[in-house]
Amino acid sequence: MKRSTSVVLSIFAVLFALAGSGAAAAAVTSGEYLDLVAAGNPELAASAARVEAFYRLVDVAIASTRPSLGFEAVSGRVLREGEGESTLSLNLGKRLDLWGLDELSVRRAELAARIQEARLGELAASLFREAETAYWNASAARSAVSLYAFLLAQREEDLRFSRLRFEQGTAAKLDVFRAEVQVEKTRAAKTEAEAGFRDFLSQMARLAGGEAVEPSEEPVLFEPGPDPDFKAAWKSRPDARRVELEKESASVETRIASLGMHPAVEASLGSTLLSDSDTVIPPESDLLLSVRVEVPLYDGGRTRADKASKRLLEKASEFDEKTLRALIATELDLAASRLEKARALEKSRKKEAALASEELRITRLRYRTGVGSQLELLDAQVREQAARTAHLDALREMALARAQLSYALGRYSFPFAGKRGNDPERTK
Repeated sequence: MKRSTSVVLSIFAVLFALAGSGAAAAAVTSGEYLDLVAAGNPELAASAARVEAFYRLVDVAIASTRPSLGFEAVSGRVLREGEGESTLSLNLGKRLDLWGLDELSVRRAELAARIQEARLGELAASLFREAETAYWNASAARSAVSLYAFLLAQREEDLRFSRLRFEQGTAAKLDVFRAEVQVEKTRAAKTEAEAGFRDFLSQMARLAGGEAVEPSEEPVLFEPGPDPDFKAAWKSRPDARRVELEKESASVETRIASLGMHPAVEASLGSTLLSDSDTVIPPESDLLLSVRVEVPLYDGGRTRADKASKRLLEKASEFDEKTLRALIATELDLAASRLEKARALEKSRKKEAALASEELRITRLRYRTGVGSQLELLDAQVREQAARTAHLDALREMALARAQLSYALGRYSFPFAGKRGNDPERTK
């Protein structure tokens, strides 16, 4: 009874110390923590601002296709004779898009913005995977601290019993020394686990924008989801969207480059508002419609070279897509294999830990009744500690494998909430 009370009090003391050291840290679930990362990570915020800047450039591209309206004031004087004229006119001008260049230019700007948004999604997915990894590492580290606190209480109780037997003359002094060594080894392992726990909490706070948090969940066995599906992953992953957009963008660039030698047509409508000249064109009571046509004959081979360059980039984008498809397929296979291995390993480690705990219980009972030796007890302690630590590592590995699979399947999403311009396709 005294031994059980001592163990329980030691565990409560460790848990109270952990709670006190993280009093300012809020306990959150893994889902809540990912929400904190999405809302507070400065790297994500900076990338989102760049995406919004790209969407503002879409408005610039659209504005460049619209007519321009402005006043024009002209004044001239002959210095020697002191004569001259002044005119104030209103002009409306528009470049006539006969070849679809305006539409292609706007589409190019839209694709650039959507590519930047896909890159934001890639960054978010990478950070979310890192965040979930840090979360489960911290959770496992806290479980390790609790485990070593329990083991330390056991070792201290074994040391107390060894001293009692030595005082009674039923055990040698060497038994006490060995028990003290076990206590110090376990205490050192507990200190190392506490340091690791603090390190993972610091990593969690960094990813959440400096907010101090700690995990509220423990690594546990979970039911596997459906088999990884490549088509679903390709549809969900932001890097897949990026390469598809880059492929379309390369095609648009090629079409724009092919219009380099096409004629340019500009039309303008002017009206003279005020003038002190009798020969001004148009007169104050009339309008002037003018059309300007520019037909390029030779540009030194610039258009031909530009088209060749854009076609090569278009071909490169096709290779990028093939490369990414192979990469995603590999990532899915590796993630599924890792998760399957982790689940099998957890089952084996759990059984091993249960057997080691039972062995230790029997060996300790034998030692206390004078039947077994202390060396048997020490060996059983080492095996039990290794088995329970291995089981905890197996649970942590299973959680990390699930995070890797979520990344491979494209389950980490980051909806962009900034200004998207006037494109209906982007506002869906």
